[in-house]
Amino acid sequence: MATLPRTRDRSRDFDIILWGASGFTGRLVADYLVRNYIDGDTGLRLALAGRNKEKLEGIAKEVGAPQRMMSNSRERSRVRGRVAMTVS
Repeated sequence: MATLPRTRDRSRDFDIILWGASGFTGRLVADYLVRNYIDGDTGLRLALAGRNKEKLEGIAKEVGAPQRMMSNSRERSRVRGRVAMTVS
């Protein structure tokens, strides 16, 4: 497992917003990130994102992800707002 640098910038809400978390690959990535980086001393702040609330809630429960959000990818201003919540 690679070591992620612990971010010192706590001015943003999340380190990673995983868009498409309810898809096949997104679920695999979410599971990997939760298993390897959520617990322990990394303190990774992860949010799962996508368009389907029910799928997101199921994946979040399945992998143990603490945060999830919804957004319509066609609403650019909302997507930009979500991206602004991550550490740059």
